[in-house]
Amino acid sequence: MSFVAKMSSTGLLLVLSIGTGFWLSSYGKPFNSALFNIHKLIALATAIYTAILVRNLLKGIDTSALIQIMVIALGLSLIILFGSGILLSLGKAPYNLIKTVHTITTFSTLLATVITFYLLLINRS
Repeated sequence: MSFVAKMSSTGLLLVLSIGTGFWLSSYGKPFNSALFNIHKLIALATAIYTAILVRNLLKGIDTSALIQIMVIALGLSLIILFGSGILLSLGKAPYNLIKTVHTITTFSTLLATVITFYLLLINRS
């Protein structure tokens, strides 16, 4: 699979994950269980696919400090994103605070993904 196809498939998974998240949020609490499970599975698939893809792209290239920082930022963003998602589903934490953290982390994960892939792309050239 070409580099562009890999990036496009990651982008599609991210859009699906974010889209189902907004759709789920529009229903409010209690969450629609079918939609909630679809969102969780898409998000998990996106995280796993992205991690495997980044790991494979890092093989055989000299990584700069900036690439390493972005990969770490991407990983931390994903951990916080999953953690806040778990807290939202449990309903035990302050809902509005955790929802805000989840929303901000969604966009920081998206930004970290785009920057990481961009840096990997220009490093491959």
